[in-house]
Amino acid sequence: MLEYSVASSVDPTAWDELVAATPSSSFFQTRLWSDVLTETLDDHEPVRAIATDGDVLLAAIPAIRRRRGPLSVVESMPFGTYGALLRRPDAPSDVADGLVTALCDAVAGPTLAQIRLVDFGGDLHGACTDFEQHACDAQVVPLDRPYDEIWSAFKPSARNKVRKAERAGVTVREASGTEDFLRYHAMLEECSKRWGSVNPFGRAFFERLANGTDEGVQMLLAEHDGVVIAGDLNLIGGRCVFNWGNVSHRDAVRLAPNSLLHARGMEEGCRRGLLTYNLGGSAGIEAVAKFKSAFRPERVTYHEYVLEKGWMRLGRRLRRSAEGAVS
Repeated sequence: MLEYSVASSVDPTAWDELVAATPSSSFFQTRLWSDVLTETLDDHEPVRAIATDGDVLLAAIPAIRRRRGPLSVVESMPFGTYGALLRRPDAPSDVADGLVTALCDAVAGPTLAQIRLVDFGGDLHGACTDFEQHACDAQVVPLDRPYDEIWSAFKPSARNKVRKAERAGVTVREASGTEDFLRYHAMLEECSKRWGSVNPFGRAFFERLANGTDEGVQMLLAEHDGVVIAGDLNLIGGRCVFNWGNVSHRDAVRLAPNSLLHARGMEEGCRRGLLTYNLGGSAGIEAVAKFKSAFRPERVTYHEYVLEKGWMRLGRRLRRSAEGAVS
């Protein structure tokens, strides 16, 4: 008999088997990503809606509850393009409906501000009728062809930058330990200041990720004259490479290491038989969109489903109005 419930923990073996059995699964639905977030970020705790038939875990929606003072937000899953439904092929066709209902019922309360479900694979279509639907874009390079064909498809600007980096003596290697991950963290801190943003990920986050290189975490580092000047953090799962972050030192931009890192990441993905290299979105930043478009990605539209309290929606509108008046 099919039963729905919500729990903070699930049998690890059963969860891993469910991830492996779901064709559209990604790194963001693995136990590792949930553990990294909940162990290293304050006020993050796991919430998992599950559908079981006896002892068999048929389907699930992994989520994280983030607490901010007295309020909370539930997301599946934070900081990524993927993260919603896990489903065995033999699960009932309407299992998503039951999971969404169970999740909403379990987290409901006066302090819940928002539920946000990221649906890259279109698995929740029809199951979130009470949610607002938001279209999002990701730029994805298919890897289901020889790398030479992918390289030839790059715009001349991308190929020229890769060659420029190679001529300058920039080399790429995989991270070999925690210290390499902390070098990446230092570059991310520097980039965040240049971008005018706040980096929520501290040393503990990257120290924990450094232990996951056998579980889908790939760190590529670009070096020049023996010094690390740029880095790529790729999260791999479900035969997809998700480029989570591409960073570099300010004075290294002239050497074009970031383009070289992407090219090497795609080349390695092809070698490993992966299917896609997801560059993510561009956050509306024209320069970022232009940089990513040079790799000739396909534009993929996916959806986020958001259910939030009216007072939160009103507060956000008032904040936008106030910011507009100041500017």
